[in-house]
Amino acid sequence: MSTAVSIVAFRITNDCIGCGLCKKKCPWNAIIGEKKTVHVVEPTLCRQCGTCWYSCPRCAVEDAKGYRRYKSHQARTPKSRIDREECVGCLNCLLNCEQSAIRHQKGVLTSRCAVEESRCIGCGSCLACCPGDCISLA
Repeated sequence: MSTAVSIVAFRITNDCIGCGLCKKKCPWNAIIGEKKTVHVVEPTLCRQCGTCWYSCPRCAVEDAKGYRRYKSHQARTPKSRIDREECVGCLNCLLNCEQSAIRHQKGVLTSRCAVEESRCIGCGSCLACCPGDCISLA
């Protein structure tokens, strides 16, 4: 009998002041905690999008390697990028994007998808369903 080991991509450290910004910004509601207490990433809900890492004003979130974002780094959420040359227009990403951040572009001979960056929250749900592996986060 083996037990599954849960690997958490992000961990909130004791430097957390409980401001709640990571909790508010998490698209998967994977952050647990009350105001002014150290928050926790719930591994069963976390989709490893990194929104908590980028949004923490105290840089109190570590990634899987133990790295923290430094205040000098621009706090920005990575966005999905679709390689237009590789995209076959299967629409899996469009159908699985909960933020409606992907649009379909139909041409005369081609059908492709594109990301509306203003709507993309960098959750990565489109990556998991792309059969052509033409989507990345950057």
